[in-house]
Amino acid sequence: MKVTLLFVSLWLLPFINVHALPPERNYWITPDSLGLSYAQKTLVMPDKAELLSWMMTTKSAKLLKTTLVIAYPAADGNMANDLYYADAFLKAGFDVVHLL
Repeated sequence: MKVTLLFVSLWLLPFINVHALPPERNYWITPDSLGLSYAQKTLVMPDKAELLSWMMTTKSAKLLKTTLVIAYPAADGNMANDLYYADAFLKAGFDVVHLL
């Protein structure tokens, strides 16, 4: 019974209408609000889609010479919501590129 229910659920999954939340356009916090220096750039993809990015370089004494990319769908608003994670990675010695 459970296998049948699982099979039917998976079979119906492509027919379910899914809607995404639109990203929040205004940033409630920016990297400079946390004392971080950053460069805001727009990356243009081959299909002409544009991605906004914040590129931040670490000031940590422990340089890892590694860049961490934070990229995710905008389900939680916008990239300002995860800026504290970027700050923690910068303090750990990573360079960070934050994309939306």
